[in-house]
Amino acid sequence: MIDTQSAPTTAIKMSCHQSVRRVNHYNCKKVHILHDIGSFLPIFREKTQTKRIQLAGRGQRFELKNASKWPLANALNIFQLFPSSSFATHPLNNYLLAVGHICALALPLSLTTLLKKENSMDVSRKFFAELIGTFWLVFAGCGSALLAAGFTSPAPDSLHLGIGFVGVSLAFGLTVVSMAYGIGHISGAHLNPAVTLGAFMGGRMHVKDVVPYFVAQFAGGVIAAFLLFFICSGADGYDPATYAGVCNGFGEHSPGKYSMVAAFVTEAVLTFIFLMVILGSTDWRSPAGFAGLAIGLCLTLIHLFAIPVTNCSVNPARSLGPAIVAMTNGQSWPIAQIWLFFAAPAAGAALAGVVYRAVFHQANPDA
Repeated sequence: MIDTQSAPTTAIKMSCHQSVRRVNHYNCKKVHILHDIGSFLPIFREKTQTKRIQLAGRGQRFELKNASKWPLANALNIFQLFPSSSFATHPLNNYLLAVGHICALALPLSLTTLLKKENSMDVSRKFFAELIGTFWLVFAGCGSALLAAGFTSPAPDSLHLGIGFVGVSLAFGLTVVSMAYGIGHISGAHLNPAVTLGAFMGGRMHVKDVVPYFVAQFAGGVIAAFLLFFICSGADGYDPATYAGVCNGFGEHSPGKYSMVAAFVTEAVLTFIFLMVILGSTDWRSPAGFAGLAIGLCLTLIHLFAIPVTNCSVNPARSLGPAIVAMTNGQSWPIAQIWLFFAAPAAGAALAGVVYRAVFHQANPDA
């Protein structure tokens, strides 16, 4: 918990000179946090190990007490610095503070993994690579659907210049291709919690990296979704309700009015195939240099199939960001249905990891 002492309920105000109490259970390095317009910028410095985690910013100094070895627990403790009651009435403040929430959640990675000298740099690089990569997937993929899918030129010509389903499908595929070659050598370019889960179940990554990847991917997706909404709202006469058109849904919220069962089966099967392609194309026996193309084209085909059914997710991070933005605009159905776009991709990815490892895995003799 955060030591707030006599702090008001809407803000934490603590003296710069207040002594920092000690946390007795964990041996962590000092972490300095600069806090600006609702967002965190982490600066991890190599210093003598202490038994406390000191957070400083805006002339305030406080500490994270009872630090956990689990990264999400530490992240949520820091998250308490921003009570929801602090949301201002101006819409722009909502976006900035929401980004601050995500950055606060993304900060720790793991206060027992990131702060270890021997692997802190490697984990940090992977974290930010996944955050940027997932940001690009949601920003460009969903952006193409919102801005370009049905674009019509202004009157009097009123020409339909939209890219349609095919263009949106290609946009999502191209985001993966570009990031596969851009950051694949850093983090593997998962860009998707389901891919990370499948890679773990397939024996392709260590358990210590799973949660940092999840946090980075969800953070990148939500930041992209809010920034995309900010851009969309710059159009004259823009209706915020139209943003929900990029959200994933089933039943009456499915583009083709497909049932919940049909949506679940579609998402699970397509994610299973997607992971089989990923695990196969990145296998040591596969031709080098072509994995990015195979994976990107596979995602394109998946979107061509699934957009009419669910708007196509196969990626919980892609679904969560737009759902949160829609919720801030008064539309709750995307959040109410988000469970399916977590459960179905997770089931398909986990099964693919197990099947590939059990049936197709072959140890690399040169490893």
